[in-house]
Amino acid sequence: MKLIFVVDLLDEHLALNAVARVGHFFDLIEVGTNLFHLCGIGIVAKIKEHCPDKPVYIDSKIIDGPEQAATLMCNSGAQMFSMLALASDQAVSAVLRIADAHGVDVMFDMQRVQDYRARSARLKSLGARYLCVHKNADCGDSLISSFRECLDIQGLGGIQMAIAGGVDVPTLERIKPILTPEYVIVGKAVINAPNMEIAAQRFREMADR
Repeated sequence: MKLIFVVDLLDEHLALNAVARVGHFFDLIEVGTNLFHLCGIGIVAKIKEHCPDKPVYIDSKIIDGPEQAATLMCNSGAQMFSMLALASDQAVSAVLRIADAHGVDVMFDMQRVQDYRARSARLKSLGARYLCVHKNADCGDSLISSFRECLDIQGLGGIQMAIAGGVDVPTLERIKPILTPEYVIVGKAVINAPNMEIAAQRFREMADR
């Protein structure tokens, strides 16, 4: 299991400080959508100054102007970026073609997808390899139950799955043996912790257990 540290603070200094303090506990560093809007693609190079050995993932949520957006992401220095799974098949194919040409990965965010099984299967047929089941922490139902939609994705095979949204250590401990996701995205549970280093270490130990 790989851990992604999402930094989505609306303050570049605080964001980079968090990366410098706990980035080494994680496998990838994610530029949250809001931080990306604030700082632009230049934030990728700044993150790499603090964690040069860590791949950077931009949560760009591409849906409009896919060719230009994908090219921008591929030239940013990031190793992965996101696209909304609700994008058209034509847009998905265009983005995957550009990303593959640059050796960059695309994570498809399943937010607002109604039929997980059908859309996941279609994305796989188009060449997608990474899907993210993204739930809001205040989604109104059991976070663990809501993540069970991951099982529809796992049944496809050949897809690496990420989960995101409201994941803390106790939640991860419960869902890890059920869902066995390849990636777990965490942010607030670390950033808002009394001690970021201790919180990040606990996630690392849980992931490696």
